[in-house]
Amino acid sequence: MNDINSSKVIFLTLIALAAGTALELFGIKLYFIDMTSIVIVVGGTFGAGIFSYGINDIRNAISDAISYKSNGKQDFEAQLLKLIKISKVAKNQGPLSLEKLAKATNDSLLRKGLQLIADSTSSEKIRHTLEIESRLGKSQIQEQITILSSLAAIAPALGLIGTVIGLVQMLSGITDSETLGQGMSVALLTTLYGAVLSYLVLQPLAIKLEKKLRDKEILDELTQEGIEAIEEGLSPQLIEERLSPFAA
Repeated sequence: MNDINSSKVIFLTLIALAAGTALELFGIKLYFIDMTSIVIVVGGTFGAGIFSYGINDIRNAISDAISYKSNGKQDFEAQLLKLIKISKVAKNQGPLSLEKLAKATNDSLLRKGLQLIADSTSSEKIRHTLEIESRLGKSQIQEQITILSSLAAIAPALGLIGTVIGLVQMLSGITDSETLGQGMSVALLTTLYGAVLSYLVLQPLAIKLEKKLRDKEILDELTQEGIEAIEEGLSPQLIEERLSPFAA
């Protein structure tokens, strides 16, 4: 985590602590805050996830989902314009000029394709290599979707387990009003926390990654078609005609 993000986390934590302290000082009870329920649901969900997938994979999945911003059609149009511009360079300066462009781009699939053209690679090998590159990228996103979907399925189950724990606590202290109230709180709040964590946090993040996967499928297909057209030596006008449906 970089310094800026660390500062944000610390700042938000201090605000939360200050708000909680102020509420208690003014006699306002935090009826929907219960640490036992939080530990059961949040701790149990991510504990099971870490055991299954590892902390790094979970962190990367959440981070990628939060940071992803889809511009939809604008992204496709930008990629189309980029490919047309590259085709003009290839036409005017020859395939070897694409090596410099390959090094300058952050798009791994486009970089691979341009490098292959510059190396005079056969059309069949270019197509095969790009398909593998695209498949690997999409499989990584699909794995992240699986991770978040699994966590979203675990959270309500932990809420149910917490409800059972709360009910057992209630029955064991049915003559003690304090124990009875605490057990009731755990029983109800764990169900609430499980639903919130699943339906309002983890599932929306998984849906964002599904959108990212769909966008990547279109962008990758657009890029592959563009690379093949450039390798064939088509004019920029013909390339635009061939690729324009992707940005329609």
